[in-house]
Amino acid sequence: PHFEHTAQLECEPWIPPGYLPPTAPSRSGPILAEPDLALGRFRHTLAEAWYGDLDPGHTEERYAGPTAPKSELDRCPEAVEKLYNSRRVLDAGAGSCTLYGWLLEHGLFERLTHYMSFGSYNCGMLRLCGERGTVAFQHDWTSPLPLCKECTFDAVMQLEGVHHNGSPEKTLRMLQNFDAALSCGGGVFFNHK
Repeated sequence: PHFEHTAQLECEPWIPPGYLPPTAPSRSGPILAEPDLALGRFRHTLAEAWYGDLDPGHTEERYAGPTAPKSELDRCPEAVEKLYNSRRVLDAGAGSCTLYGWLLEHGLFERLTHYMSFGSYNCGMLRLCGERGTVAFQHDWTSPLPLCKECTFDAVMQLEGVHHNGSPEKTLRMLQNFDAALSCGGGVFFNHK
């Protein structure tokens, strides 16, 4: 079933017929040939295995591609600089964990001490995150984030998802919740065309 942006998403542990795990010989070679295991897993995920009749849509390159293009970051050099200087990052609009991929591609993920991501359009995206080697969870960003008071982030990123809020009041609540998760000197970055 298609998922409309809400925190009520419950995903079944669906494995497609004929799925080859990353340990299969035909997959492990390309994965292990990369300079880093995490990067190998990310670059060689089988996006097409996680979509189809069960979770249609969102298979285009920007969501499921192995190079994790994030054109939004190209338009915001301040956000890129913040990511380069951050040790704790909250990706509040993860899709299929493409910010995770961007951090890997730029050699920044290994420098982080804390990383958390949430938000997907459908279960296929969450399964793809698992295949890529990271955990994502589902949460309505207009509700307070389920974090302890000491759990704060240097950068909170939200790319191309604000239109899902549907009203200025919800967007304000989202920004207040993001602000509550910021460390002193941290920054909230969101991009919306």
